[in-house]
Amino acid sequence: MVTELLSEQMQEDGQILLAALDKTDLSVKCCYWLFFPDIQQWRFVLSISQLDVMGPLKVYKKIQNVLRKQTIKIESISLENIAAVGTKHPLGSFLSSAIKVVGINRMRLSRSNINGVYVEDAYIYRT
Repeated sequence: MVTELLSEQMQEDGQILLAALDKTDLSVKCCYWLFFPDIQQWRFVLSISQLDVMGPLKVYKKIQNVLRKQTIKIESISLENIAAVGTKHPLGSFLSSAIKVVGINRMRLSRSNINGVYVEDAYIYRT
């Protein structure tokens, strides 16, 4: 059971960050908040197609630059709660194989089993 709430601010900030990343050369294929029950925390998961080529350090630097340059302050997201993964990584592919969310939308998924992976709680923008 989720004990840490996903706040309205986190939901809004996620949408703002995704829109800002869409204006860069990073290709975000899948994006969602995912609750990790083992650590009782939310992570903002970004599946980025260039990660395998550029490497995580360059990708995280680009994300950090976007966070710094935002005219609208993103208060609830920092690099510490972002999980950037490649498109072949299980976090980047398990949702998109079962659910289609196109553009920047919002969908809540709770207590569900997706392709053999139990999802306690997720807030999805794109798959």
